[in-house]
Amino acid sequence: MKQKTKKILFFVVFVIIITPLGILTNSPAWGEWENSFFTKVLGFIPEGIQKTSDLIVPLFPDYSVSGNSKIVNQYLSALIGAVIIFMIFYLVRLTLITKKSDDKGNN
Repeated sequence: MKQKTKKILFFVVFVIIITPLGILTNSPAWGEWENSFFTKVLGFIPEGIQKTSDLIVPLFPDYSVSGNSKIVNQYLSALIGAVIIFMIFYLVRLTLITKKSDDKGNN
């Protein structure tokens, strides 16, 4: 395995391991605000957020899968999120490699 790949994997594993630290705070995570949070903090809900709030449906609302503890749900969400991101980057990489080899064949 390449040194660069090892460093990236180490970083991803580290981030997955520290994911439950978010449970220790009373504030919501960045970008996970509900409309009630905006009302509490700003006194109103911004128009764009109000219009689009029904369009976004999380895979795991509040990081919950029934029957699991909160920490298990956090790790499960982190692991699934990491796998999805790796799959997206892998597919992009495959597409770029395929396109690059097609371009070489056409020259």
